Amino acid sequence: MKLKETLCVIGLIGLTTAITSRVVSQDKPPSEYGQEMPQWMKFAMPGEQHKQLEPFVGRWEQTVKFWMEPGAEPSQSYGSAEYKWIMGGRFLQGTYDGQMEGNRFEGMDVIGYDNFRNEYISFWIDNHTTSFMVARGSYDSSSKTITMRGKHDDTMHGKKDKPFRTVTTFESNDKLVYEMFTLGPDGKEFKVLQVSSTRRE
Repeated sequence: MKLKETLCVIGLIGLTTAITSRVVSQDKPPSEYGQEMPQWMKFAMPGEQHKQLEPFVGRWEQTVKFWMEPGAEPSQSYGSAEYKWIMGGRFLQGTYDGQMEGNRFEGMDVIGYDNFRNEYISFWIDNHTTSFMVARGSYDSSSKTITMRGKHDDTMHGKKDKPFRTVTTFESNDKLVYEMFTLGPDGKEFKVLQVSSTRRE
């Protein structure tokens, strides 16, 4: 492709992206579009499932317990977190600051609801690894829990794509408990992490 043609294609892509972003960023409720609202735009709008995440919003004090292996005594540390809405109420961003094994621990969590796939999704990164974890799952109104599943790389034991499960329990508007389960050496699931969060503000 010649340089002129390449520049034209890049320009068209940029223009299309700008127009799309402008339309979506208006955040009009679906009712204002009537029957002409494009199908893809319906998937782009935050809805009731996103509101289920509202209890996360705020600043939290945390107690963290970590189990190295099944049956072992957990190590305990303390930290803090803050969650806020981003991208026009489509995602929650959480930032963490604490200690792990005497070292500073920083992490970032992004949680949302995928309208197209009809499931909650999250990804996590921190300063103790160069990879990130992705999990997907659902909300159960009877137990007030979000359960997600995914795979992660266990660098400590040199294993890739190790399955894990997380359960976030909304005990009250001011108390959240996050639990992470993974597989032990015997292939059975055990709890490796528990984060108890108490609202600071």
